[in-house]
Amino acid sequence: MSLSAGFWDDNKRATEILKNIKLNEYWVNLYEQVNTAVEDFAVLFEFWKGGDATEEETKAAYDHAINLIEEAEFKATLNEPEDELPAVMQINSGAGGTESQDWSEMLARMYRMYGEKQGWKVSELDWVWGDGAGIKTCTYQFDGPLCLRIPESREWCTPPRQDFTVRQ
Repeated sequence: MSLSAGFWDDNKRATEILKNIKLNEYWVNLYEQVNTAVEDFAVLFEFWKGGDATEEETKAAYDHAINLIEEAEFKATLNEPEDELPAVMQINSGAGGTESQDWSEMLARMYRMYGEKQGWKVSELDWVWGDGAGIKTCTYQFDGPLCLRIPESREWCTPPRQDFTVRQ
């Protein structure tokens, strides 16, 4: 489609079309993951009833399917136009000294890996190294499906002196 003549004549329209295609692919992939997990559990459950599978592996397949269903249900509630916007996250070490700066760097790496694992584009907008170890501050931009609401909806472990902000 993007190679057809005249597609890129209207850059804004072309970008919107590609964004919609990517978003639709995201929902289709999420549905396929949930469907596969539910089908795998159903098959394993039949094996368990026949004595060919253990209760532990059947329970693990059930838990995996339930987790995927709950994740899909949660993501389905994110249907506001701003839910498609990129997220900007800033981590500041605060007044905790070297330990706080070291923790901030670990937290920044965890968020970067989380974003990359989600398939989002993660851009480093700012990075200031600390005194001896860690960082004083960093700012990331996450760009991808539903990235704006996910970080603030998860339960993250942050130390008491951590200054954590998600901006639109």
